[in-house]
Amino acid sequence: MRTLFKTLLAMAILTCVYNPLYAHGGHKHQQESLSQTKIIDLAHSEVNRLARANKIAKSWLKASMLDAKKMVFGSKMEWVVRYKNIQIKSARMQTLYVFVGMDGKVNGANYTGN
Repeated sequence: MRTLFKTLLAMAILTCVYNPLYAHGGHKHQQESLSQTKIIDLAHSEVNRLARANKIAKSWLKASMLDAKKMVFGSKMEWVVRYKNIQIKSARMQTLYVFVGMDGKVNGANYTGN
């Protein structure tokens, strides 16, 4: 019984001591960020999708992009791509904000930027 206990204890200690040897690199815990150009393409596709689905006016298909920049919302960083459409009569609805995650997932669009 004592020998069995000592053997099990020795195996447990060796398992704990040599466990770090199993660790290795190569894990990709976070997907690489996409380029600004790719983000702009994704945002443009979202504007097209929204316009064709009649969620926003068709005139957004010809709207000009103002800028694309990274912004932090809470603890999360996202790309915000702004579009301007002077054909819209309401001044507060002339700017459309498209939110794209660092992984390329479109997270939404609105007129407030929040």
